[in-house]
Amino acid sequence: ANGAQLAVPGLVIPSGHTRSMMGSATLGLSGVLRNEGFLMSIGGGTDKIQVLSYAERVSVLQASASPFGLPSIDLPTSGTTLRTEVDLMVSGNLTVAAGAAFEAEARKATFSLANTLTANGLCQFHDLTLVGTTTLAAGTAFRVTGSLTMPGGMLTCSGGAANVITIDGGSFDNDAPGDFSCGTSRVVFSGQNPKLPLGNLTTFFDVEIAATGTAQARAATYFVQRKWIASTGAYDAFSVGAAQE
Repeated sequence: ANGAQLAVPGLVIPSGHTRSMMGSATLGLSGVLRNEGFLMSIGGGTDKIQVLSYAERVSVLQASASPFGLPSIDLPTSGTTLRTEVDLMVSGNLTVAAGAAFEAEARKATFSLANTLTANGLCQFHDLTLVGTTTLAAGTAFRVTGSLTMPGGMLTCSGGAANVITIDGGSFDNDAPGDFSCGTSRVVFSGQNPKLPLGNLTTFFDVEIAATGTAQARAATYFVQRKWIASTGAYDAFSVGAAQE
């Protein structure tokens, strides 16, 4: 219902059934949410799944088919963990408090609308796709082990406390100049053979090469506003160059 708050230790939506969130509704989860039917969020970004603290501490998202469509996701308390075992289609915001953990490092998450990502705790994705504009709150950090893509979307970083984006053995697959607004962020290319952006003229604030193998350039020119940090590994520009200014 509109504005309703419901806490459940676990929930299964059976095949052929629909459960609706009607606007500003909160579903408190402390267990497994399994979708075999349909979870409808009429309120869109005003509805949210809120992960609650409980003894086992780990809540899990499951579904019989991918992607699992969800409104906003909120982990407001230290010590809580949400693990996803299915691809997600998120129409709202994602909030991860300090000491909490959002673990989607084996799955794909797509943010389908304009949203805000606030992550002061652990925030991990395998593939992350931004269809709308995703704005990072100050101090937000997240890790991608697969691909970070922006097909028609945009990633906007904060100008306040630095955001940290880690591409851990994956790829930064922006398509064009302007779909990444660096703010005062640091982008770290770590892990085995991470790939730098496809988009020519991509601008970074700080960029760090911390690879266990070789970080691979895929565009003719990158701009760095402040620091190019070579921590570990190698940087391979192939036949292209990386400009810095």
